[in-house]
Amino acid sequence: MNETKAEPPKCPECGSSKALPILYGYPSSEALKDAEEGKIILGGCCVIEGAPMPIWRCAECSHEWGELRMAVNLRFWRDDE
Repeated sequence: MNETKAEPPKCPECGSSKALPILYGYPSSEALKDAEEGKIILGGCCVIEGAPMPIWRCAECSHEWGELRMAVNLRFWRDDE
C-alpha cells in the first residue's frame, strides 16, 4: 500500500507549519515512542462528553485547534440474552 502523508495545517494563531496531531485513547508502544520523540501529542485516554478535544497543537505557540468528532453507538445487553 502506498501511504502519503498530508502536510499538517498551519497554526491559525501564529502561522507556524509545525503542527502536531493530538492522539486520544490508550497509547500503543509506538505512540508512546512518537510522543517521546515529539512527533505527536497524547491527549489522554478518558473521553468526557462535551469536553473540548482539539486535534492539533502548535509546536511553536502551543495553540490547540480543530475538533475531534465522535459517533458513539452503545448497545447494552445481558449475558443471559
